[in-house]
Amino acid sequence: ELAEIVVQGKLSNLQRKTSEPIAYAADRERKPVQHFVGAGKWDDEAVMAELRRDVAEEIGDANGIFIVDGSGFAKKGNNSCGVARQWCGRLGKIENCQNGVFLTYATEHGCILVDRQLYLPEEWANDPKRRKQCHVPQEIGFQEKWRIALDLMERSKDVPYRWVAADDEFGRV
Repeated sequence: ELAEIVVQGKLSNLQRKTSEPIAYAADRERKPVQHFVGAGKWDDEAVMAELRRDVAEEIGDANGIFIVDGSGFAKKGNNSCGVARQWCGRLGKIENCQNGVFLTYATEHGCILVDRQLYLPEEWANDPKRRKQCHVPQEIGFQEKWRIALDLMERSKDVPYRWVAADDEFGRV
């Protein structure tokens, strides 16, 4: 039930698509929705693996292209997981933000996001208190963004492709 509420909220025309406005728009209490999104015990990697299987079957093409891109999301506070003063490409400057690495797949039949991972700055990776507050799994540690991109590609190895496109942040390495 909460998954349906969250997905509907993400697909809605809400200005902010975080747990709180999504909960209120659905006339629900904020905390259960926040808990479901932030600490719910469901396996999102299994969902992503199924998505990639479907993508390979439905639009997979030997001439497919993987597109690797990082993106930053400005944040006002510092309690969201991974928030730090760091480069935010969307703003074109160093700012308080979260960063993620995203893998998109494109063919002549369509394009779709096939994987993603939040970038965890070193100061976050090495701070047990912050990690606990944000439910960061034990196995997640600091990783350069280009290494995250390689992990995303490895998880997507069953999706056929010929090319990988990325900006210079990933191309330099």
